[in-house]
Amino acid sequence: MRINSIIENPISITVLVPCYNGTQTISRCFNSILNQNYPIDFLKILCIDDGSNDNSLQIIKEFQKKFPNRINVIHQENHGVSYTRQKLLDNVSTAYFIFCDVDDYFANQAIHNLFISSNYGEADATVSKAYRLSKNGHRRVWPLNSHLKNHMTAEQYLYSNVPILWNILFKTESVNETKFKFKSGINIGEDMCMLFYMFPKFSSIGICRKKTYYFVQHDDSLTDSRNSKYKNILPTIKQLQYFLSIKKELSDTLINEYIFCSFSYIYSVLYVLRRWYRWEPPEKEFTHKIFRELYRVFDRFNVKLKSPKFWRRRIFWHFFCKRKIDRKYR
Repeated sequence: MRINSIIENPISITVLVPCYNGTQTISRCFNSILNQNYPIDFLKILCIDDGSNDNSLQIIKEFQKKFPNRINVIHQENHGVSYTRQKLLDNVSTAYFIFCDVDDYFANQAIHNLFISSNYGEADATVSKAYRLSKNGHRRVWPLNSHLKNHMTAEQYLYSNVPILWNILFKTESVNETKFKFKSGINIGEDMCMLFYMFPKFSSIGICRKKTYYFVQHDDSLTDSRNSKYKNILPTIKQLQYFLSIKKELSDTLINEYIFCSFSYIYSVLYVLRRWYRWEPPEKEFTHKIFRELYRVFDRFNVKLKSPKFWRRRIFWHFFCKRKIDRKYR
């Protein structure tokens, strides 16, 4: 049940929802947005149906009939998530926006808490904690690693947190000034490149200590699909190559952290494929092929790397040791 929010001088916010085959979850996603504790005249939904082959578009249009002034829908042929996210950005007309994947949903006061934590619309971006729901219903906190109270720099955020899009409230003007564009064909890891590109250009990043978002993992989820993961490892390396091509604009710290995130993602993909699905890649030396390609990219851009053993140790620390400590003392 929605409770009216009393906020002086609220800002207009659009929730951007890329949708592909979301029949089972789209209603929960939309209801979590429409029932937010935020002035209804200042909160809208922009949804793009990316060529779904189920009943997603029909469900979205039913919501649009009920809330014609709050929901805008665009239908297109299937182009993938990067193309869709870019099209959503191109159609934002409000002062702020936030992404929400169709599988996921917001906590009841998510938008309200993010707005307050943004210093009432002053921050270029505001990040928050989130919940991660596993397939069996187990809930874990997605931490926000920072000892600062209200604001932090780009390096402070990117060095100590996993870069993700869906727990961040963005100021539209600040995003447009960065002139960032999603590259079509990159369906995993596109958020990492966006944040590493944008955040160093932001002057103010707000911190929200509330848990605002529920990230849901299931078999059909893009980030939990073995086929999607396997097919998108090499495109992710191309995304890394694109990022390194603009590295002159960034500090060495951020370059190294982006490399670490790329290694972490690829290691985690291979770990999930083999450990959870007991699946072996179709090519016997697939892993070696991936890392040969990675090192070829790094050599091209004169990036000096530590040994693979170093990266494996750091990744193990980040994913298994450091997070356990964060959960214990958060």
